[in-house]
Amino acid sequence: MMILAVNWTNVTIVTLFGIGMVFFILCVLILILSLFSVVMTASTNKKKVKKEVAAQVEETPICESSASESEKAAIAMALHLYFAEVHDTESYCLTIRQNPNSAWNSKIYGMNNLNK
Repeated sequence: MMILAVNWTNVTIVTLFGIGMVFFILCVLILILSLFSVVMTASTNKKKVKKEVAAQVEETPICESSASESEKAAIAMALHLYFAEVHDTESYCLTIRQNPNSAWNSKIYGMNNLNK
């Protein structure tokens, strides 16, 4: 009848210690995540301030270029196509053409050539 002889004080202590350890670790993780969010928001605020300062800087005046009208038109068309994301239409069909005369298919280059 030794199976029924359980020391309930030790069982209670181990159970409470385990539950307490879980809650302690959860509190530490919450603290770490909150500190991480504070650090990340501080770094994004610095980036926003830099962008606002850059926006306040006066734009440099555009100087006259020596490009001809056709060069300007080509640049404008290239920029238009780039920003409009115009691409060729593709069929997405993979075509594999086999060459029957390739060395991969040849029996001459086999590794098991036992006839000398």
